[in-house]
Amino acid sequence: MTSGQLLAVFALAAAVGMAAPASAQPAGTAAIGGTLSSGLDATPLGGICVAAVGSGGEVVATVTSGPDGSYLIGGLAAGEYRVRFWDCVHSPAFYFESWYQSAIDFEDATVLTVADAETLLGIDGALVAGGVLAGTVTDEAGAALEGICVSAYDGPGPSGPIASTTTAANGAYAIGGLYSGDIRALAEDCLAAVPRYQAEWYADALDRAGSNGLLLLPAQVTGGIDFVLAQIAPVTTTSTATETTPTTAADPDGILPVTGVGAAGYVTAGALAVLLGAAAVASGRRRGGASL
Repeated sequence: MTSGQLLAVFALAAAVGMAAPASAQPAGTAAIGGTLSSGLDATPLGGICVAAVGSGGEVVATVTSGPDGSYLIGGLAAGEYRVRFWDCVHSPAFYFESWYQSAIDFEDATVLTVADAETLLGIDGALVAGGVLAGTVTDEAGAALEGICVSAYDGPGPSGPIASTTTAANGAYAIGGLYSGDIRALAEDCLAAVPRYQAEWYADALDRAGSNGLLLLPAQVTGGIDFVLAQIAPVTTTSTATETTPTTAADPDGILPVTGVGAAGYVTAGALAVLLGAAAVASGRRRGGASL
């Protein structure tokens, strides 16, 4: 499958967000440039963010690659820089972050030195695409569910999600940039103030431990990871009037009047304790304060 076909999956799921971070260009005369492409088939990658990072880890300038994959960071002051590439087009990211030259982080990146008025070209990057998880979410009647959260987890353990997205109007979703391995997927109605649907782990499991592990391959789409969510029955409440019995003080002789027996109906405190034995046991206390 080509990079173009993989990107089409994201378009289907309405997962594309074109906003890219921006930063002010510093005053200077040096520049760094190159071309970005897919590590799968060398397809030029447009819209990928590129940052010149200073020796202290600060982002000095950021640009995005053009449709032909080329970029140029101008206006740099003379000095040392590392160059970072990342997918700022798709959310979640489809391509793994990379640093020049084929490094995974700042510490391992190649240090580039530029002088005043120098343009350093050939700082190219080949971004590796992760595996893609795709499918649809519907209710039990087969209707597409929009705005359902779908998350990917690494294995059956207790760690949090590694990537998440929400379903489009047609119920479709796609999560890219996933490492190959034991991936577990969860669909849940997490955006609603009161969930309308039962959460479900793939496939039709109630918890993560009982879910199916999915083996994803780099730059490959694992489709058909579909969910059918059961609707949660609405909770209905009924209001009933409660009758309050006024508290009556004990007679000086230790005799308590009993309501409902009549004006002359009295029972001794000891007899009342027997009558209320069940209530006394339920509260864990004997009359008089002794523990049971």
